[in-house]
Amino acid sequence: ANVHLTSDHGENALQKRIQQLATVIGYLEDRSGDCLIVGDFNTRDNEQDEIVDYANFSDLWKQLHPAETGYTFDPERNPLAMLMSLAGKPARFDRILLRQEPAANFQPDAVELFGCEPVNDTNGKIFPSDHFGIRGFLKISAANSPVVSHAAKSISLQSNKLDLTTIRPVYESILAIIPPEDLFPPIQVIRQQYDAGFVRIVPHITLLYGFLPDEYFAEVVELIAPILAKIPPFTVTLADFEIFTHRKTATAWLRPIVTPEGALHELQGKLNALFPQCYEQSTKTEAGFTPHLSVGQFDTPAQARAKLPQWHPVKFTVDAVALVSRRHDEPCVTRHLVGLGKILPQVKHGGELMAIVAQLAPELTPAERLQRETVLAIVTQACTECLGFDASLHLLGSARLGVATSHSDLDVVCLIPDYVAGKRFLGRVEACLQGLCDSPEERLCQRSQLVVDARFPVLRLQIEGICLDLLYTKVTVTDGWEKLDLQILAPQIKNTKVIVGCWDADLIIDLVSQNISIELFRSLLKAVRAWAKSRGIYGNSWGFLGGFSWSLLCAYSCINYRGKDRSLESLLAHFFQLSSAHDWSEPIALTEIGRAYDAHIPRDWLPIVSSIEPCKNTARNVTRSTAQILQQEFARGAEITTQIFAGKSQWSSLYEPIDLSARFDAVLTISIESPDRDALEKCMGILEGCTIGLVIQLEQIDLFVYPNPKVKSSENTRTIELFFNPIDPNKIHSIEQIAQAFIDGLNEIDESIEFNLLLKNGRLVE
Repeated sequence: ANVHLTSDHGENALQKRIQQLATVIGYLEDRSGDCLIVGDFNTRDNEQDEIVDYANFSDLWKQLHPAETGYTFDPERNPLAMLMSLAGKPARFDRILLRQEPAANFQPDAVELFGCEPVNDTNGKIFPSDHFGIRGFLKISAANSPVVSHAAKSISLQSNKLDLTTIRPVYESILAIIPPEDLFPPIQVIRQQYDAGFVRIVPHITLLYGFLPDEYFAEVVELIAPILAKIPPFTVTLADFEIFTHRKTATAWLRPIVTPEGALHELQGKLNALFPQCYEQSTKTEAGFTPHLSVGQFDTPAQARAKLPQWHPVKFTVDAVALVSRRHDEPCVTRHLVGLGKILPQVKHGGELMAIVAQLAPELTPAERLQRETVLAIVTQACTECLGFDASLHLLGSARLGVATSHSDLDVVCLIPDYVAGKRFLGRVEACLQGLCDSPEERLCQRSQLVVDARFPVLRLQIEGICLDLLYTKVTVTDGWEKLDLQILAPQIKNTKVIVGCWDADLIIDLVSQNISIELFRSLLKAVRAWAKSRGIYGNSWGFLGGFSWSLLCAYSCINYRGKDRSLESLLAHFFQLSSAHDWSEPIALTEIGRAYDAHIPRDWLPIVSSIEPCKNTARNVTRSTAQILQQEFARGAEITTQIFAGKSQWSSLYEPIDLSARFDAVLTISIESPDRDALEKCMGILEGCTIGLVIQLEQIDLFVYPNPKVKSSENTRTIELFFNPIDPNKIHSIEQIAQAFIDGLNEIDESIEFNLLLKNGRLVE
């Protein structure tokens, strides 16, 4: 980060500098890797050191030349500085600050001033600048350099053994002890009032932080499980409050008393030995590792003692270590538990079911995740440039729930001021992205389309092969745009229909986590979505259930699960039993306000209702035919899972695709043909958006219609299919009339491409 902070020439300069520096540090705190802040701080003496120290930045000059003044602004030596000076006093305005991660890839080597001599032939009056320059030298630690680490990783992967000590730690992951949930209430009452981390992570005792990125957690579990199996469980009593005193703040924490004594230090020491690069907790104080459970931050120790309530000691057994991480702006989630003294029962990730799900819906690889983060950063930067301040973008859909696959699109919503014209904003973002490269073949944004005739205007983009839909919602903000909070801003958001998807997703995570681990919920949702796609019943446009409806169904199943077996297999079986037994005249909803939804046929064949007012049926596109298909599939799933648990079937039978052409008597196909790929995709979007209307019209002549969401594609053609069974020959003419009117309507929407329907031998084909 390169800075030029407000000088004393400005009003309230010190307060502005403090705010500016805090903003920069706040931005860098969420970024992994070694960080530098360099530039003109306009700071005298140590007036802002408490901010720098708190964020673990070190001043290179103070570190390497503690006894030297290092003035970069010196009116006594530099006449130009005297001209610009208010007080005529020297100062060390220009600085180089370094924050090192535990791996410490960059080490300070030297720092010096330059440009300290006058320009020749000026009689000593003219200097290159009114400031002297400062130059720092950093040396790369060969053992921890990114290049060496990458090489080591590649070599060890080739031998099927990854050296985890070469992985750089990040501050989005933590290895910790989490008390039992029944002990949370008294702790959370305190944390909710005083702990800034209350919404981000549950009560915990930190063992290692930063820690390895969560894409390596499976390897971490494999490494630490046999070590922890040799450490017997031990008891921790959260006895009383203690206080850490910082330069200008204080942190209150609960003191753990361990029985047998030293067991917690032994556990932390063995883990630190396995991951020596994650040493921050071991070196934070002169005493080394100090186990603690933080409950709040205060201005002073006296304030902490005055505000903290009376505490009654609580005791629990430590029988597991938790691997915890957070992604994007979501709260921290426990990804794995590894037992002490024995291997705790784990969710059966390695069985037949998970192998099938992994094949049908592969998880994002680290490279794919990085690519998506890069695309999101590009769009965020474009929005920032068009707004004139830091854009606030929020994920929607599968990405927000943490179940994105390599086939998933990115859906994001940008908060914009209510005085900005939304469609114009999207148009400016599109132009900004299209202008990133001059030549079409080098253009970063391969495709963009501003859709303004939709319910919500949306900018559809394809960047680096990733499809992204950008929406906006307007907000009235009077106190600035820093660190916008969706919940706090709820009353100020103008069009909540867009942003409600964020709130609903966050509420799902909150409600489910009270009964089931979020990781298990995500595994269930992946398994159910993979099943629905395999069986051809996924897609809101086709009259089936879209991604959010499936998320609500899975969340409803998790919230109502009471079994002791917390395996994915048992939870999936429960999902089918619950869905097949449900009385669909009643809504499925997660909240009281959702359960009060008044369902009416034909609008609500399968009412799966959103959680936040105004509550809507998320399955409103389900028709009479597709409702029957979905209920049949739920019943089939319940029957097969029962057989699986009885040893009479296998998981692969649950995921068998349907051969619709063999199952049905007749098929209506509609084809689009064009050599222009962009036009083809645009018209395919129009066709998908209108197909449900055709299905409903065909149902009006008492047909059972099975839409096939699996679009057939060739280089210049896209084809959709609607299946019928049985079909009355007397209805062929009516079907032809309805279909032809549908085709004519599509061709009126877009005359640049022709939609075609053909009949052969009385059988509805392309």
